Amino acid sequence: MKNLTQLKGNWDEIKRKLKQKYCSLTDDDLLLLEGKQDEMIGRIQTKLGTTKEEFNKLISELHSIAAAESGKIDTEVSR
Repeated sequence: MKNLTQLKGNWDEIKRKLKQKYCSLTDDDLLLLEGKQDEMIGRIQTKLGTTKEEFNKLISELHSIAAAESGKIDTEVSR
């Protein structure tokens, strides 16, 4: 998954795409609060029934799409 700083830049777009793809997610589920990212990720994983790896892959894919659409393609991955 991209590091948090990179995700924050496109979070609104990623959030919109998650809500389009998974109607069960709410704004509260996708609220990205400083220091509470792990809670948010756990909540989303539980609702979607995904593993951490599946969730990370999904977010990376959505981040790439959002970056490409906004013209900010960033291929650097933080591990």
